[in-house]
Amino acid sequence: MPAASAASSTFALQQIDQVRTTLHGLTPQQAHARTTASDFSLAMLARHVRNVCLAWGGAVSAAPECPTSGADVIAGDDDAWSLPDTLAPDDLRADLDEAATALVDAIDGAGLDALVPTPQAPWYPEDLVGWESRWVILHVIAEIARHAGQADIIRESLDGKKAYELNARSDGELADDEEFPTW
Repeated sequence: MPAASAASSTFALQQIDQVRTTLHGLTPQQAHARTTASDFSLAMLARHVRNVCLAWGGAVSAAPECPTSGADVIAGDDDAWSLPDTLAPDDLRADLDEAATALVDAIDGAGLDALVPTPQAPWYPEDLVGWESRWVILHVIAEIARHAGQADIIRESLDGKKAYELNARSDGELADDEEFPTW
């Protein structure tokens, strides 16, 4: 695996894990609550990140052919907007783990110069044939990183917990009933 691919895989995993961590310790009601001006809840963001990983990872894996699944998500039909509000945070976390594995497999196996076909969608120029896998991978990682930051803001708005505390709790370094140290 080229060094660029390893770095991309590592960074993608870190960002997906940060989204995953924002769900730590939440009830389904909390995960589905909209706490900011954003239309997203943490549950919706987690599902959207999962869908982006699976769809675009599938597109990169299939390049230069059209992907057999995920074209609907790439074209803007994302079920994150219609999640049942009973979907448990642990299920969303497991879905993110599965999506992370699929995306890393796609990144690690990508022909970086292969052309990923562009689906038809109103926001893509009609004459756009596709992008190099390298560009798609970097674009997906950038999108996930933006959503990780967005998830941090939504979680902090929900209960005041910040990334460092959630990381420590999620990694088992701090029990849920322990006080997080202040600096």
